[in-house]
Formats: sequence, C-alpha cells, structure tokens
Amino acid sequence: MDDPENLSSVDVMPWMMKPAEDSLVASQLFSILSSPPQLDRPSLPTGTPADIAGAWEVEMDFLVSPVTHFLLLEQEGNQLRGIHQGELLSGKLKGTIHGDQVQFRSSQAYEGTRLGFSFSGKVTAQSMTGSVDLGEYGEAKWVARRVSYTG
Repeated sequence: MDDPENLSSVDVMPWMMKPAEDSLVASQLFSILSSPPQLDRPSLPTGTPADIAGAWEVEMDFLVSPVTHFLLLEQEGNQLRGIHQGELLSGKLKGTIHGDQVQFRSSQAYEGTRLGFSFSGKVTAQSMTGSVDLGEYGEAKWVARRVSYTG
C-alpha cells in the first residue's frame, strides 16, 4: 500500500474518450508531469503522537445512511498498521499519526477490484473524528470510539 503522505496518481479511462483524443490527453499529461506544480506541505504537529493502538468502533455518516465499521490498530511511534473491518469486507490499513493528527488508508477487495478508504482526522482522549474519502464514491464524516477487544 502506498504511503498516505506521498500519494499522487493519474487515472485515464480510455473508454470515455473519442477517437484522436488520446494525443491531446498524452500531450497535456506530458506537459503537466514534465514540470509539476510545487505544493506547500503543511507542517506536521510536533510532540509525542497520541496512543491510538487498540480496537475502535467507527461510525461513518454517508449521504444515504450511516454505517458502522471496526478498526484494529497497531502503533509503533508515529506509524500505524492494522485491519479495517466493514459490514462484509475487511482489509489492511496503514498510516501515520503526528501529535493529535491521524491519517491512514485501507483497501478492501471487492468483485475483482479494490475499495479504498482514505481517513484523516483528529484524536481526543477516547475518540477520533474526521473525514473519509472513498474516491469516486464520495466523502463522509466519521467518529471512532475505543472499544474493548478480547480477540
């Protein structure tokens, strides 16, 4: 899985293009990628990263309806890894925490493709809140609360 702090990609869907548009797309991609824009990176929070290792129940508030997922997080310093369990699917997750700011991505296999979740948020005593981006499937707000895990 990619490092969530260094993500960049380009998706081209050729089945949506008209004949001869490939050369226009290629020219524009070459132009942009030959001299990419310089992006300002926000400074990361300093200090000891919050301890978020353990089990979490996550409520995601999608446009149609809310859903409940679970996270099992392992933490080494500011590095995170673990499992993201949805209603029917589960997948690995990887991310970082700097101070009280958390970012992680998970990926779940589904019918020959992958469903990607990109979480960002803030940690408080026993909860986390933020937004999750599912790419073409949109964005949602999320709230996570610690739960006891005896597995």
